[in-house]
Amino acid sequence: MVRHWYSNLKQEAYSKWHRRFDGIAMIDVDSVEVCPHCTQPLAFIELAKDVGQKFKAYTLTKKLADKFSVPGFVLFYRLSAKEEITNFRVQRISPAVRMVKNSIKPDEWLDFLLQLQTDHQPKCLVKEIESYDFDKWQGTDPE
Repeated sequence: MVRHWYSNLKQEAYSKWHRRFDGIAMIDVDSVEVCPHCTQPLAFIELAKDVGQKFKAYTLTKKLADKFSVPGFVLFYRLSAKEEITNFRVQRISPAVRMVKNSIKPDEWLDFLLQLQTDHQPKCLVKEIESYDFDKWQGTDPE
């Protein structure tokens, strides 16, 4: 049985191919904010163009955020006539589901994303490795 496509957005080739088969399922992951050094996930985000809708499915996004103990969001974005993002609506879905902001500007969302990076820095394993003084290492060299 072919699964139906419920969006007016263009299907990617893999998604189109995948929908042809019974017994398998997939959900695309829209956005994973990561540390640029260690690629540790910092937040999972389900994206939707804001057309006034009240809901966007987010089951997998929430499960991933919960699994990694990071925030999860549904981010509705509005576009200008020039196709530039002008505004966001932000719904937090992990750890708890609640509306965070009904209207924030792109700069405010950017500030939040930068704060995720700042909060992660003390825990970043790659930065710890990069700052480690290997000349002081007392281990034995492999032969």
